[in-house]
Amino acid sequence: MKRMDKEKQQDKKPIIKGRKVLVVKRKKAAPKKASGTLPTFRKRPQPTAVAIADADAVDDTAATEADDEFDTMLASLPNDCALGIQALQQNTDTCVSIPIPSDTGNYIKGVLELHLYRQLHADDSRGDTAVSRELADLLATNTIRKLSSPSRELNPLQVILFATDYERAARNTILRDSSSSSSSSNEAATEWMMRQLPHLTGQRIAYADLQRRWSVDSVMGGQTLDRVLETLTRQQLFLLAPMERSYQLWLPTWGVVLQAWETARKKALMNLKRSSYKERSLSAMQQKYSPISTTLLLDWMESIGQVELIDRPAGKFVRLPAEVDG
Repeated sequence: MKRMDKEKQQDKKPIIKGRKVLVVKRKKAAPKKASGTLPTFRKRPQPTAVAIADADAVDDTAATEADDEFDTMLASLPNDCALGIQALQQNTDTCVSIPIPSDTGNYIKGVLELHLYRQLHADDSRGDTAVSRELADLLATNTIRKLSSPSRELNPLQVILFATDYERAARNTILRDSSSSSSSSNEAATEWMMRQLPHLTGQRIAYADLQRRWSVDSVMGGQTLDRVLETLTRQQLFLLAPMERSYQLWLPTWGVVLQAWETARKKALMNLKRSSYKERSLSAMQQKYSPISTTLLLDWMESIGQVELIDRPAGKFVRLPAEVDG
């Protein structure tokens, strides 16, 4: 008890101010809270509930349309093969020019598959599998078509061209027969073929596939499928392969190109056979009056083993292989 009285007396120390004595009672400091104390149990305000909208009730039409537009844009972008074809079409040494029927001076352009592989390998170092897959996709979507010489040939010439170019040339074929009495039936047959091309994307078009398409979409006017196929064959838009009972795409001017190509090939072989060592420089192999590019022709002939291209310090030379010379 004495100790407590003593502490109270210490708390009340007199302060002299002038003549008056003031007694000030000092406040005790609040005890410090120990670390790790338990949380207070005072009542806290309840959290406000936030309403969450139902996912099915949210209108995300705008977002969905934006995604669809983005997917469409990506799908419309040309792949590497399509860009490669466009680039090769700009060079006369890497494209085959095919005259458009009834449109003098204008051409559609095809490219050799070997040049497409060569260009993509140089740019991207990709394997053949990737290029083949992209080409198959372009064919399946009717983006590109292939024209080739008749399948009975040992080494057929084959070119790749855009489907829109082929359709443009095919439609111009109708203009040749516009003055004939059968022009309406010819046009109907051609238009029917154009509608079927997106569904017939193979290089060979089987007669059974044409029958299936005819059951879905037939030409009006009482024409039969065989009559339409006869019209397309006469217009030289289809070429019949009798042994296979199938057709391949054709153009009237494609036959002209094949004749010029064969003539240039024979001249190149004859030029080499007449030389002393069965070889000549590339400049000596130029065919001045041929519509076929010599560089393009020799690249194709090398791919089928008919010539050999050799790089030497003096330049590039063309040699006749021993098996061809024999």
